[in-house]
Amino acid sequence: MNDSRLAMAGSLPTVVAVMGESTTHCGYCGSTEETSVSYGMHAEYLTVYAYQKLIDRGWRRSGRWLYRPLHCKTCCQLLTIRLDTHKFKISKSQKRVKRRWKSFLEGKIDVFTNSKPTQGPEENHIGGSSPKRPRENDLEMVANISREEEFDVRGLGQSKRQRSNLNLKSLDVFSDECLGSPSAPFSEKLRVGSCEALDTKQKGARGDFIGMITRALEVAIRKAVDTGEIPPGIRLPPVIVKEASDKVRRLHGKDILYTSGISFSLAAKAKSVPETTGLTAEDISKILAKHVQLDFGELSVHCAGGHLNILGKGDCDEQKVESHPRISRQKAKRSCGHNFRIVTLASSDPSIPEIEFDLFKKYQTKHHDDDPMSVTVESFRRFLCDSPLIHVPPSECPQGPSCGYGSFHQQYWVDNELIAVGVVDILPKCLSSKYFFWDPSMAKLSLGTLASLLEIDWISEQSKHAKDFHYYYLGYYLHDCHRMNYKASFAPSELLCPTTYKWVPITKVVHLLDANQPPWDFSEFESEGNNLPDEEGTGEKCLEVANNHKGSDDLVDHVKLMIPYPGTIDRLYIKGGRVLDFGRLRTLGLIRSPEAEENLRSRISEWIYFVGPAWNMMLFGV
Repeated sequence: MNDSRLAMAGSLPTVVAVMGESTTHCGYCGSTEETSVSYGMHAEYLTVYAYQKLIDRGWRRSGRWLYRPLHCKTCCQLLTIRLDTHKFKISKSQKRVKRRWKSFLEGKIDVFTNSKPTQGPEENHIGGSSPKRPRENDLEMVANISREEEFDVRGLGQSKRQRSNLNLKSLDVFSDECLGSPSAPFSEKLRVGSCEALDTKQKGARGDFIGMITRALEVAIRKAVDTGEIPPGIRLPPVIVKEASDKVRRLHGKDILYTSGISFSLAAKAKSVPETTGLTAEDISKILAKHVQLDFGELSVHCAGGHLNILGKGDCDEQKVESHPRISRQKAKRSCGHNFRIVTLASSDPSIPEIEFDLFKKYQTKHHDDDPMSVTVESFRRFLCDSPLIHVPPSECPQGPSCGYGSFHQQYWVDNELIAVGVVDILPKCLSSKYFFWDPSMAKLSLGTLASLLEIDWISEQSKHAKDFHYYYLGYYLHDCHRMNYKASFAPSELLCPTTYKWVPITKVVHLLDANQPPWDFSEFESEGNNLPDEEGTGEKCLEVANNHKGSDDLVDHVKLMIPYPGTIDRLYIKGGRVLDFGRLRTLGLIRSPEAEENLRSRISEWIYFVGPAWNMMLFGV
């Protein structure tokens, strides 16, 4: 069965509700006006074959909303970027990410941190001030395109979620036999030892201890200022408390848990006051140690060369110190490694929101500074769980990847803790990465880069029997945005020319991107042998449609329209209707006026140009 007949087969026809051009605020350049311009449509169901052709025309999806930027009108030039995994050349920095991950799994390094990374694909499996990433122009765009409640994906649900107590054992059925899990080979390759996971309460306890110690030091500073031991005229710096590194513990004692260099900051500030020029960091550390009161956690304060070190009370009392989260974590880390696996679920799996929502909300609020009230279960479901793609099981695509085609969630589990989730579309020629979110406390592992490397490895493995399946699509590329131009580091990458819809090596056009004079025409730099064939000259016909509507009646007349029966429209989804070619509709005189006919023909012509060869795989909803 060819692609066009597959699109119409069965009880799930590909019917699109075309909304046309729309504008919204841009999250990349931070414009206060609605300068982001796109062309969009809604699809309740869509074949993977049609979507493959759409993304090769510059389209992306957010839930069931499909859109593409209008490069001649929009502010930020979003270009589709892809990688041929057969040609991939891993960089030194990417090799370091893999080595760091391996060391973590073997229990050799500690990765927990409260810091926020400044760059790299961990911003999205995507220093100074930078625009907030709008996540593929998704939620705000959808809300603005349609006034229907269906697209109000930033709803104000106010109920709090309870953290899932799900144990990894309940997911064992998916691990090695998970419908041909796309990532099953990685799970086996990267399984290193096995140890009992750290209790999540311990990580919370670490943060509580640091906060309480910080407040205790702030109180001590105020007391020292009140007594005149620290000059009252200086500007007090913020107190920073850190966990003691392994090196510090080896040099100064294994019972050091936390340390602070606030004395050095205070001594530097004190130099600006003439009467206190002789006040050193060591002097200040002794003053603060005298005033600090730690009435919790069996802790005590010791001075060492100007540093304030917090120790477990009683240096030799192993039993007291053993229960502290820092010590117990160090012992667990050294004793064994971590068990890693990737669990793959279809996006429609009803268990996904319960398992993933807490991590998603943590990522959105901490990494993207989203308002917690705007991150709801419903918005999560519409953005990442709802998908129009019709699943094709492996039995129906024997020459395809082992999991079949469709939309999937790849859950990254370390021991019994969910640390990251990749949302991907598996299509006939590629894996398309849609979104990636991760635990911000594990930023040191560069999980975004790691996930991309694992996905590239999997595509390469699958391409051994799925010959056409060897491309990795990373979404949109924005050359002057540091949170998106990292994608070019997966070399050699190609960009989709927005004028000719041909693929061009990014290295050949980087000088045009640097000049920043859009819209670009990459036609003279087109790559040989890497472009998809123009099916039956459809591309040229589509261009003819765009340039000369009146001369395109032949192509437009063959577009199939879905004319809904009364009462069959559910918001933008047409549940039932009659299918007629536009030409047949004209011949029967079913269009009420010449003006209505010309308006409909113009809309269809524009749509054909933007969707390209996929036009004959969809029904145009009227």
